[in-house]
Amino acid sequence: MSGKHLGINLSESHVEFTVLSGSVRNFHISETYQGKTDQDRKEAVRKIIETHSQLTDDFENVTLAWSHEQSSLVPAAVFSETTPKDIFKLCFGSAIDASNVDHNRIFELSVVNVYAIPHWVKSLFVIKYPQIIMQHAGTHQIRKALNSDAFYTKATLVLTQDYFRITLVKHNKLEFYSSFEYQTAEDIIYHLNFVLQQKEMLGEKGMIEIGTNGAVDRSVIDKTLEGLGKIQHLNKMKSQYAEAYLTNSQLLCV
Repeated sequence: MSGKHLGINLSESHVEFTVLSGSVRNFHISETYQGKTDQDRKEAVRKIIETHSQLTDDFENVTLAWSHEQSSLVPAAVFSETTPKDIFKLCFGSAIDASNVDHNRIFELSVVNVYAIPHWVKSLFVIKYPQIIMQHAGTHQIRKALNSDAFYTKATLVLTQDYFRITLVKHNKLEFYSSFEYQTAEDIIYHLNFVLQQKEMLGEKGMIEIGTNGAVDRSVIDKTLEGLGKIQHLNKMKSQYAEAYLTNSQLLCV
């Protein structure tokens, strides 16, 4: 084996491939793709893979983070008494194909992340990379958030083009997990401020870190960081951009 790690970030319209040797990035591409049907989307991503010879190497580890807004955490004890399909239907309705519902167990928190992932994703990537580990992006975000600097209050925001996910950790425990739609930096600041207020964490010492997944305008990140710096009751929290956050988080699952 090469000792190299292939990290893949995938959403319904964007795919990102990163080849890592340890913490060193050897190769990286980030592309949008289109398709009216699942088969169209599958072929579009397949062509991207075939275009880049670096993605056909032998890899020691291959991981994929599937990004979608619909994701729900449930206690492991509750999960054991029902089914992932029933949980997903309760949280998000029955519009989605039940066969696409999947889950990740987060043993360190005794919770299960229930979500849906299109069948074409599994059929494409499992055949291409049989050793692949596929999990929801929220699962990776939780593990990364708890991996370091998790004693004081830490808010982690991972932005996509249309929505962002917030995790709050404190005293090495997950305090909050949810997604919000946004259009501007002001929307992001509003939702974060509201969540911190509801959790009675305003004015506390800690950190706010912002990562991205997909084609996110960097000016939105810069405006968000600038706006957070002007809020007095957040002046004890250091705000920073975390480059390649979701890709680096995948290193924790192998």
